[in-house]
Amino acid sequence: MAAVVPGPNVFGLVAMEAAFREGDDWLGQMLDYLDGNLKITMDYFAKRIPKIKVIKPQGTYLLWLDCRSLGMDNQALSTFMRAQARVGFDDGFLFGAAGSGFERMNIACPRSILLEALSASKKPSILYRQA
Repeated sequence: MAAVVPGPNVFGLVAMEAAFREGDDWLGQMLDYLDGNLKITMDYFAKRIPKIKVIKPQGTYLLWLDCRSLGMDNQALSTFMRAQARVGFDDGFLFGAAGSGFERMNIACPRSILLEALSASKKPSILYRQA
C-alpha cells in the first residue's frame, strides 16, 4: 500500500483542468457516439431478442437488461450469460434485491466491440426471435 497514492497526483490535476477548459468538443463527440451505441443496442434487442427488455438510461452508459421473462433464477441467469451467451454483464442481483432478474451492460466501448457482443453467431437460439 506504500506505493498507492491516496488522491490525484499533479498529472491528474493538470489533465482534469485541461478537460474542463478544452474538452467541450471531445465531450460532444463522445456523447454523440454513446447515443449511437445506445440506439444500436436498443434496436438490436427490440428486433432480435425481444425477451430481454432494455431499460433506457437516464444519463449514463450503463444499461439495465430486464431478463425476467427468461424464467431463470439469479445463478442460472449468470451462468447462462457467461457460458452460453458468452457475454460478461454485471449481475443485477449484486446491486440488491431489486436487481434480481436483471443484467447490467456497459455500452461505453468501441462500436466494433459492442457489435461483437451483440453478434448473433455467438448467441443461443433460446433468445432469438425466429425469422
